[in-house]
Amino acid sequence: MSNFGFIPKTKYADTNSNLFSIFQDFNFFIVDNIHIKSGVRFNYFNHSNINKYSFEPKLGIYFNEKGSTNYYITLAQKTQHLSLVTTSSIGIPTDFWIASTNNIPFQKSKEVSFSINHHFNKNVILNFDFFYNEMKNVLIYPLALSQFNEASSIEKDIFIGNGKAYGLELLLKKENGKFKGWMSYTWSKSLRNFPDIDGGSSFYAKYDRRHNLSTTLTYSFTPKIIVGLTQIVSSGNRFTSSDQIYFINNVPVKEYNQYNKAQLPFYNRTDLSFNFWIIKNVQKESKITFSIYNLFNVKNPVYQSINFEKNEEQLSITKTDKVFYKIIPSINWYFKF
Repeated sequence: MSNFGFIPKTKYADTNSNLFSIFQDFNFFIVDNIHIKSGVRFNYFNHSNINKYSFEPKLGIYFNEKGSTNYYITLAQKTQHLSLVTTSSIGIPTDFWIASTNNIPFQKSKEVSFSINHHFNKNVILNFDFFYNEMKNVLIYPLALSQFNEASSIEKDIFIGNGKAYGLELLLKKENGKFKGWMSYTWSKSLRNFPDIDGGSSFYAKYDRRHNLSTTLTYSFTPKIIVGLTQIVSSGNRFTSSDQIYFINNVPVKEYNQYNKAQLPFYNRTDLSFNFWIIKNVQKESKITFSIYNLFNVKNPVYQSINFEKNEEQLSITKTDKVFYKIIPSINWYFKF
């Protein structure tokens, strides 16, 4: 059971939803090195006296080559009953979640993926994954979040469309030893298509990130002293920005270019942590962690703002990147007994 609400200014809308699922998996071998994993899930969804049903089949084929390489093919159909509604304004991000209703259908997707898993030895693994995903009933809220004040009005303004996403991922992982960790690179593309946006032409999704590089490394000086380092570099989020601003009777009027055509700068963050185990056994655990978020104090913008400055002769317009979090040190004590 999930409970969520929206709070635009002073009015509050609260809704409850319930999801019940029954699933069954079927696993068997065709021959010694070909394994089939299939299954089906049946969902019953209830929201504000609205009853809906969905069906989710899946099929996985796993081929184990004699040696150290495995191959995987996966087909799946999925349904999402609680949907993320994205916005695309130049200001602070205001995405929100909403449950399916009579006017808001389930989000559905059909997914296919192909994977290769290679073990160089017992310690080092390389994964290659390709994925393709088609989505139906994706949601976008085209207005500013402050423009609605009742939950029922949201359904009238939300746009419903389709989308697709595809890409590939490389993952190199070392699982044992004093020095261990993983490094991954993902290239992906995510597109949306809405009849009411850009004349039905395809445009980039808000979270379309062409490149994403992530690294997590740890080194154990002793079993009780461990240092960790995380590095993330990725393409910035996309948003819709005005390409022209002019004034009518001293009132600014904005003209917008293609939906989600603008993009924030690359995101770059390094985190460092020092872990000191005080006690670590079957019955008790105690650990102190010192960490630094965004070690090099990189200014990663979350959104952009438009500023108007007027002097005696002219009016200037500037766009400013807004940053929420810079360097953040912290200390944490974890214990279990």
